[in-house]
Amino acid sequence: MTAITDILIPLVTLIIMLTVGLELTVADFSRTVQMPGGLVTGTASQIIILPVIALLLIGTVVTDWHLAFGLALVATAPGGALSNFYVAYAGANTAFSVSLTGISTLLSVVLMPFILSVLLAFASSTLASTTSVTLPFVIDPIAIGRILLLMLLFPVLVGMAVRHFFEHFVQYWRKAIRRIAVGSLVLLVVIVLLDQWQAMIEYGFLLVGVALLFSVLAMSAGWLIGQFASFEQGDSFALMMEFSIRNLAIVILVGTTVSRSLDYVAFGAVFFVVQSIIVWPVILLYRRRYKTAS
Repeated sequence: MTAITDILIPLVTLIIMLTVGLELTVADFSRTVQMPGGLVTGTASQIIILPVIALLLIGTVVTDWHLAFGLALVATAPGGALSNFYVAYAGANTAFSVSLTGISTLLSVVLMPFILSVLLAFASSTLASTTSVTLPFVIDPIAIGRILLLMLLFPVLVGMAVRHFFEHFVQYWRKAIRRIAVGSLVLLVVIVLLDQWQAMIEYGFLLVGVALLFSVLAMSAGWLIGQFASFEQGDSFALMMEFSIRNLAIVILVGTTVSRSLDYVAFGAVFFVVQSIIVWPVILLYRRRYKTAS
């Protein structure tokens, strides 16, 4: 287990975050100046609403620390780069999606440790009435921030620099790099699911149920916020994807680094599988309805 948590997971996370950086340019962040309303609304709404959804679920259906911690990690993690692929395939606003992912990734270095601590404090008071078990490790926001600086911010900035100075090389190998990143992410999910197979059998229905609820509520919130903010359809779809697709590599990295175990990241792996299943019908429906119409 030490080899997995100390070597494999950090290595895979570095590969994935480096790939995220290779997909970003300075222009993706300069759009904040060009279209501040949309990006500020999209970013702020994620930061506020996703933790609120997690709080509601922890206060109603979650009765176990393993699930509560995993849910808190998913709700506070930055958006995942897979959302950009989904948005591009659907024919929605890819540039908006990439900018949302980039901004949430950078902000998460500061915000994720703080919001995660708040969520877990709420979970502690809520779960006290249903279980005598407490979280067997200490949450140190400063330590988590250092992890994110090293394993998230640094590789993203390196990736951006590589793309800036070696644009032709990155474009030539772009598809291969993406496949390696996706393959690495799938490997992480498989490792967690295999290690936690007994928990899948014992608590599978609850894990899937909470993952389904969080996915549907997140997607619905993203779409509705876009509609209320008078976004164009392509922007609303991008925001919906950004709400529902979280950075699983960071979820697993932070979870295993803090807990020294895969036990507390099983929900993240299940969430990835559930979200991947339900998101494709939505993508295909949007592609058929809006892309065809345009």
